Amino acid sequence: MEKYEFTGNNELSEKAFKIYSNSSFVFYKKGETFWCGDNQNATPYEVGTLEDVEALLMEFADEN
Repeated sequence: MEKYEFTGNNELSEKAFKIYSNSSFVFYKKGETFWCGDNQNATPYEVGTLEDVEALLMEFADEN
């Protein structure tokens, strides 16, 4: 599993990328599966596809 940095180049929606950029989330990728840690020291948990990453981040948009 390797650390994955989103770049803002059409991977995520603009809103999801902004949430990602302003968070402490750390994403990893193994094959086509994404994993997420709440911060660099947290144990990563499986998220799924890129669409699942988008949905996870958008959950935090709805809370604000």
